[in-house]
Amino acid sequence: MEGDLTSYDSEWTVLRSSSVESTACDPEQVSASFHRLVDIWRDQPHTVNRRLAGAKGDLPPDLREKVLKSAGEHYGNFMPSLHECTGVEVRRLISKSDVFSSGCFEVSFLNESERSHSASFFPVVTDEHKNPHVTIPYRISAELEKGGSLKFTLETASECDDRMADWLTQTLHPTLLRWLKNMRLNQVSVTSVRLVDIERYADTYRRIKETYGKDLARTWPERTSAQKFVFEDCAIAAYLVELWRDMGLGPQTFVDIGCGNGLLVYLLQLEGHNGIGLDLRKRNIWDRFESNNLTSMPFPVLSVDPSGNALNDLPRQDWLIGNHSDELTPWIPVMAAKSASNFFLLPCCPFDFYGKFAKGRKSADGTTHFPSYIPYVRSICDDLGFDVEEDRLKIPSTKRACFIGTIPKCGLPADLNERIALLTNATGATPHFVARPAVEVIRNCIHL
Repeated sequence: MEGDLTSYDSEWTVLRSSSVESTACDPEQVSASFHRLVDIWRDQPHTVNRRLAGAKGDLPPDLREKVLKSAGEHYGNFMPSLHECTGVEVRRLISKSDVFSSGCFEVSFLNESERSHSASFFPVVTDEHKNPHVTIPYRISAELEKGGSLKFTLETASECDDRMADWLTQTLHPTLLRWLKNMRLNQVSVTSVRLVDIERYADTYRRIKETYGKDLARTWPERTSAQKFVFEDCAIAAYLVELWRDMGLGPQTFVDIGCGNGLLVYLLQLEGHNGIGLDLRKRNIWDRFESNNLTSMPFPVLSVDPSGNALNDLPRQDWLIGNHSDELTPWIPVMAAKSASNFFLLPCCPFDFYGKFAKGRKSADGTTHFPSYIPYVRSICDDLGFDVEEDRLKIPSTKRACFIGTIPKCGLPADLNERIALLTNATGATPHFVARPAVEVIRNCIHL
C-alpha cells in the first residue's frame, strides 16, 4: 500500500470547484446524471488516464473482499463503514505498461442527499510496484445550487505533489465537468474491446508490441507511418488472439482479403494461427515476412472479384478478415457466407457494393458521414443470417468500430443465394464490381 496510515484524517481538501449551467435542471436529473458520470469514470478511466488500458469490475468475491478489507484497514477512520454507503464498487485498474502495478485497485462508493451527490475513490495497491492512477483518496461531488447552476467539486484526502495536483485540476476535473454538463441520459455508453477480457488483451498487446512491434517499427521499409500502422496491427492481432481464446477456439485458419502491408497476417502467423493475405499489389515488406517460411506462399498477388466465387481455389478457412478493406468491405460478409466462414470486419473508407457509399458524401463542413455507414454494413451482416457482434477497438484511428460475424449453430439461411442477389442488386447500379488498379497512382507531384 502506498501512503502512511496516519496521513489521512476525516477532512477533504478542495482542489478545484466550478459552477456551470447544465442540461440537468432538477434534483432527479442531477442525481441520474451524476450516477451516469460515476459509472462511466469507474468503467473507462483509460479515456482520461493514458497510463491505463482499462478497468475490470467483475472480480472474484474473495478478491473483492480482500481489497475492501485492505482499504478499510489502510484508511482507518477516514473511510466510513461500507455498510453505510451506497453503490460500493471495486475495480481492478489495468496498466498499459508492466512497470506499473498489476495489483492496482480502486474502491469507490456514493454518498447522496436531496441536492448534493458525491463519489469517493480510494486506491489500493497489493504489490510493491507503482500505482499508474491517482495515488491518494479523492472525491467528486455535484450540487444543484439555488440559481439552477451546477457546482462540481474535486477534493483530495491529503496533499499531493505538484504533478498529481496539476493532472487532477487541469485534466481530470475539466473532463469530468464537461461529461456531466453535456450528459445525455438516453445515449448508450460505448465500451471498447468489450468482447474480450480486458486484462488478458492488455497483456497480449503489450507482449506482441514488445516482442515484434518495436523492432518492426524501427526497421519499417514502407512509406506509411510505422508508429501508426505497426502498433495498430499489433492491437488488432492481440484482439483477435484473445477473441478466439474467449470463444474457446484453438489455432484458426484465415484469409485476410486486401491485406495491404500484410503485417496483421504476419503477426497472427507468429501467434500460431495459419493464414494468408491477398492483395492486388505486392508490398516491399512481404519479402521479409516470407523469408520466415511461415507458409509456402502467405501473400498471393491476386485481384479479388467478390461478385464471383473468388475463394474457390483457396484452402478452406475458419475466418475471413477485412482490415480496412475499402471497396471490399461490404463484400466480406458475402464472401464469408459463400464460403461458410466466420468473419472479422473493420470498416474504413465507405463503399457500397459497386462504388462510393451514397450516404457518405461530404457535408458542407468537409466531414464524412461515416457513422451512417456502420448501420449499413451491420444490415448486410444481419441480412445474411450471421450472429453479429459489434465492438470498438483500441487503435489510433477515429474509425474503430468492428464486426464479428459467426455462423449460427443452425447454419446460414436456406435462401442464402436469394438474399445475396437481393443485397448486391439493391443499389440499382450496374452490377459489376471494379477493383482498384494494381499500379498505385502517385498523386503527389514531388514524387514524379
